[in-house]
Amino acid sequence: MKFWASLLIILGLSACVFTATKSPFLAKEPIEVELKELENYWVLPSNSYSVDDSGLVPPNSNGYVKVRCLIDSNGEVFDTQIIESQPEGGWDEFALRAVKSQKYLAAEKNSVKVPVYVVEEFTFEF
Repeated sequence: MKFWASLLIILGLSACVFTATKSPFLAKEPIEVELKELENYWVLPSNSYSVDDSGLVPPNSNGYVKVRCLIDSNGEVFDTQIIESQPEGGWDEFALRAVKSQKYLAAEKNSVKVPVYVVEEFTFEF
């Protein structure tokens, strides 16, 4: 009985560790930037990337999604939020997966690695 109780406690603690949400690393207070200013702070290492769209069904029309996100001091994306989408909700999950898959590098001008909030727009063609 004591063995099973110990095993359950260990499994419970393991589940807590493996499901813990990663927090953003902020070297400084985040600032809000326009998309056209983002290249002064953070850049993508490549112009293309792939996104796992398994389980998603695209709508039968073109669309776009504007996503606000935080790029932390490690170049990782957090705090994603849909600002606007057309058709409403149709492409949202595609855009969220795309933005969350991005990993940024600090621009030369951003040696301090200032974290930023930015709104990115994703355009989808059916």
